[in-house]
Parts: sequence; C-alpha cells; structure tokens
Amino acid sequence: MTLPSEFDSSSSAAAGIYRQNALYIRMSSFFDLEPQENSLLPVAVAMHAHEYVHFLHNASTTAGHAYLHSNLMLLRAMAGGCNDQGFFLGPDEMSEEGRIFLRYAATLMNAQLGTTSAKNISDCKEVSLWKYDFPRISTSENTSIAISTFRAQDGIGTSKSQDIAIGLSFVTEGVAYEIDREMRRLSGVQAEDLDAQVPIFPYLAYREAVRSWSGRILLAHDLIAIGITALAHMLPGFWLATICDALRTTSEPVSSILEKARASCRDDSERVLAALREQRNDLSNGDATWTAIGEYIKMAEAGVQLRQKHWAPEFLFISKPLTPEEFKGLIGTMLDCLVIQGKPNEEFDMYWIGPGLIAADEKTASYLGTLQAALHFSQLHLKVDGSAVSTATLISKSTLCPFSGGCQAERNDQYPTACKSSPWMRFNPSNPGEQVCWYAAGVKGLRNPANSSSGTRSI
Repeated sequence: MTLPSEFDSSSSAAAGIYRQNALYIRMSSFFDLEPQENSLLPVAVAMHAHEYVHFLHNASTTAGHAYLHSNLMLLRAMAGGCNDQGFFLGPDEMSEEGRIFLRYAATLMNAQLGTTSAKNISDCKEVSLWKYDFPRISTSENTSIAISTFRAQDGIGTSKSQDIAIGLSFVTEGVAYEIDREMRRLSGVQAEDLDAQVPIFPYLAYREAVRSWSGRILLAHDLIAIGITALAHMLPGFWLATICDALRTTSEPVSSILEKARASCRDDSERVLAALREQRNDLSNGDATWTAIGEYIKMAEAGVQLRQKHWAPEFLFISKPLTPEEFKGLIGTMLDCLVIQGKPNEEFDMYWIGPGLIAADEKTASYLGTLQAALHFSQLHLKVDGSAVSTATLISKSTLCPFSGGCQAERNDQYPTACKSSPWMRFNPSNPGEQVCWYAAGVKGLRNPANSSSGTRSI
C-alpha cells in the first residue's frame, strides 16, 4: 500500500512537509522564522522556501493544476463507494462503472505524480556510481509516462537498479532542492557542506540525471529553469525528457530551448483551468465544497497570472541572502499558503501567509480546511498500482492529522488520541459558531446516503 508519507514532499533536511494539493506547509520548530527561545537558524529561510516552492508548483503550474484536477476527480470517484459516514467501503462495494472511474482517477494521479521513493537503491550511497538511462516513453490511455532505469552500486559493489517514473514529484523535489541549496550557499554554508547528509534520491539524482540526459554541464540556474519549464506541461516527466532530448541533440542555448518548450504548451494551461472550473458545475452554489473549490480555482488563476508576469518567480528566492522579513515580503507578492509552524513543547501555530487572495475570513478558511482534509483522506486509500483499499484497513497504520497541534478543535477536546493516529475517526458535535474539526467535516463531505452504514461503527 502507498504510505501516506509518499504523497508528501519533504525538505532535504526533513525541516518540513508539503502535501501535494493540500496547500499547507508543516514546519519543524527547529526552523521557525520567529523563534521564541533560541536564535534563528541560518538555514531556516531556505527550508521554508523549499516547502513553499512545492506549494508554488502545485498552485501555479500546469502540471500542478492537472494533478489537482485528478485529485478532485478522485474525490468524486471515492464518494460513490463511501457509506453515509464518509468511510470508503472499498472497490468491491462499488458499481462496475464506479470502479472504472476510480481506477482511472487513481492511475492518472500516480502517473502524474511519478515515483516518490527509490527503495531498491536507497542503500547505494555513492552518487558517482549512479547511472541514469535516458527516459523511455510509455503511452497508455492518452497518458505519456517517462520511465528511466536508475542503476547504482551498494557499499560492497553489488549492482542494483530501479525503474523510476519521472513525474511531478521528482521534478518539484529537484527544483526545490536546487533553490534551498543556493539559498544556503548565499547564507554562508561552505560548498563542501551543501550536500552533506542529503539523500541521493530525489535531490542529488535530479541534478545528475538531468545533466546525464542532456549531455551538458548545467549549473543550478539551468537546472531550476529546466524543471520549471517541464512543469508547464500537463505531464512534466514527458516534457522533461523532451527538453533534455533537445538539449543533447542541438547546440542551441538552454534559454532558447526552454523558451520554445514553454511556448509549445501555453494552451495547456487554459485547458486545465477550464477542467478545474467544471468541477463546480454540479455542486450546490454556496456550500462548503463549492466555496472551497472556488478558492482553489481563484488561486490557480492567480498562479497563472503570476507566471505570465514572471515565468519563474522562484528565482527571486536566490537573488540575494534573505531575512525572514524579506522572504515573507516576497511571498506577499505571490500566492497564499497555510503554514503549520512547530513551536517548543509540541505546540503549533497555524496561519496563512501571502497576499490575502484566498481564505479572507474564518468561515472560508474552515471550508478550505475541510477540502484539504478530504484530499488528504482520499489519498490515504491509494495503492501504487492505482487500486484502492477500504477505510477499515487504514487503522493498521497510525496517521497524524495534518492540522494536529495547531487546531483549536483539538485543543477544545483536550487532544483526542484520534488526532494523532486516525483522524477520520474524529467527530465532535458543535453548536453554531463553534470551532469544528476540519478533518471530520472533510470525511463527512464524502457521505453517500445510498450506502447505509447500519452494522458499521460510527465516528
């Protein structure tokens, strides 16, 4: 089964986590931009930037928008197999048509996201002994997947390999790492320490693979630009392979090839935005899901406008060393993101940062939290082969609520165990105006009254 963590994008120093499409960043207390007791760590801004770059890719690129659209399709597909509590009963309890729709959405999501870990070669610690076959393109159901075989040797010289599907995960991880690496270099980290203790996959592997596939000596600026351009396509792995092929077979400057690549897929952006807007068509005007998806669309549209003004706003993070105030000021010109910031004594602050385009009031923010939770919950059920498991099987692995520690409803209820182990089991009755559990509301949003839960345990 796909581990929940495999949907998370983590910084190279495990400073924080960003979950694709959930629009939140969860940061360790060690990398607090406003520490209460200790002094600010020199690399804290770089770690925050790493996670924010993941968010920016999700919220402003064609690849990110296409993946969000697939996630929204998954919510619809899963709702058809949920009971009247919002629990997913499993594919066997669905109609044939429902199973086909579910498998299509899940398979498309996995293809877009690509491989998220390289467990077969994780014990191969010498990056110079890694090799990267040029990606081969596999096309199925109008989806072109780029697959590369990564080959390496372990500490005793045994050759190992793994097929890696190149997708959104690999590209955004590579770009985010190159940005946080440059920011750490600008802050004074010595060159020999920049890559110390950093996992080869995906961080160092992105750099080395793109250099290998392109046949060129590429610096950080090039690697960042190539990755951002790949994300301008609905299938970033396919587009990354296409860009690298052009780089290795022509003598054109990198900038010229990338400009042509971006121009070739400009129409993709509007097509994906149109598909996102359609996700609201059959929803009740004004309800929580309709409102939350509207906020996501508002952000996506703002993201497109942001990149029309500056196709690579990420470069603003590496123009000079940044103070926390300067970093926050830059985000204020970009897009809003929810930050769940760890504090001492296992406490958390939860706040929105950005220009204030979305989540303008507490009610709208709560609707967004509900949709974020539903996206998180639905992803927990997916397996790497595109199939899905029932909610009943999730209890075998402890899962932390993404908002745990920063949630007022959790505090009000004196920190229930479910918040740190099985948030889909959370439910607390509330009176009008009281704080509600976003996760419970997200699960309830998937309720299907046609499938009675009689005889099942209620949350």
